Amino acid sequence: MSISGTQYEEDDDFNLVFDGSSQLSGHDGAESFIGQSQSQSQSQSSQGFDPEPRDFLLSDLADDSAKLSIDDPNNSAAPETDPDFELEFLPEHACSYCQVHNPACVVKCNGPNCKKWFCNGRGVTSISHIVHHLVRSKHKQVSLHPRGPLADTTIECFVCGNKNIFSLGFAHAVDNDEIVVLVCRDNCVQQAAGTVRWDQENWKALIEDWSIVNWLVSVPTAEDTERSLALPSQQLTKLEELWKTNPSAKLEDLERPGVDDEPLPVLLRYDSPLEYQTIFGPLIRLESEDDRRLKEALTQSGVSVKWDLGLNKRRIACFQLPRADTDLRLVPGDELCLRYDNTNWKATGHVIRIMSDEVALELRSANAPVDRTEGFAVDFVWKSTSYDRMLTAMKAFSRKKTAMSDY
Repeated sequence: MSISGTQYEEDDDFNLVFDGSSQLSGHDGAESFIGQSQSQSQSQSSQGFDPEPRDFLLSDLADDSAKLSIDDPNNSAAPETDPDFELEFLPEHACSYCQVHNPACVVKCNGPNCKKWFCNGRGVTSISHIVHHLVRSKHKQVSLHPRGPLADTTIECFVCGNKNIFSLGFAHAVDNDEIVVLVCRDNCVQQAAGTVRWDQENWKALIEDWSIVNWLVSVPTAEDTERSLALPSQQLTKLEELWKTNPSAKLEDLERPGVDDEPLPVLLRYDSPLEYQTIFGPLIRLESEDDRRLKEALTQSGVSVKWDLGLNKRRIACFQLPRADTDLRLVPGDELCLRYDNTNWKATGHVIRIMSDEVALELRSANAPVDRTEGFAVDFVWKSTSYDRMLTAMKAFSRKKTAMSDY
């Protein structure tokens, strides 16, 4: 008997021959074959043969038959597609929130240590995913997909090169509405006037109604939305908080125990100083960790240094920090760490002056590579002095019996 093109010859143990001359058809044929197999197995069992090889042969036939039927391209009984199967093979430019991967609908965040992709759709929230990420992460620079309608056009001001998308807008040409120019909302519109006259009065921002204008980044279609994940804004916020400690975290990491633990809510009245410390202590520690991560993420590389010698015979390194995509401000007295990338040399110092965006750092160490001017990196040193003082004061407050009145 031939099964899906495979022919089975005579078996020495069973004396069962499967060839083209024998046929099994219908229910009667199956019964005759089973009866024949049982009678032969009983006779062989009486002669000392183990009947288990029969089960082994029948199981092999079933496995081979199932394998051949699945590999058959004409097989109509194919298994249904698992909806989670597509999620494991998403492209790199898929939205980190909802996994929409239409090149015309996604943009890449160019923030420090980010490089994640987000779509211009809102999902089940009132704000687009890319704007939600930019606001939460305090990033301001984005880039388009190379296979999008506008290719990899640089999102920057035509005049000054500003890449802050929150201050960028566009203006149409007076003679042709199809020609637009990207300029920031300062006086760059007037400076952009050249051979083309721009409609300065009708300048519009690139972000309108909490989303990027759809002629620059398209909104996902209904088909793209049906195949995406619908995540509420609370879950998106938790994911953003998780990215601060683990930038490569996925949506599945939110289900780990302890990830979404919320601190105790603040009360209007407290029964004891210990209750006050129990609630505000964790909040101070969370703020301290967030401030530390913010400082450590401000590392600047590729800095050029000019060396000078102060009146106290200490080395002074003068350099200009690149425009950082952050709201943190550098003031005199802040502590920085200057290191040379090609060697293990590094030294800490304090900022003594800031003039015309040039920072003068007085080093504590007299040993410095003064013969090198390129390839330096600057790290922001974080200190927990202010937070330690708050925790110490709160601890003393909780132990003092007269800290709170009886009322």
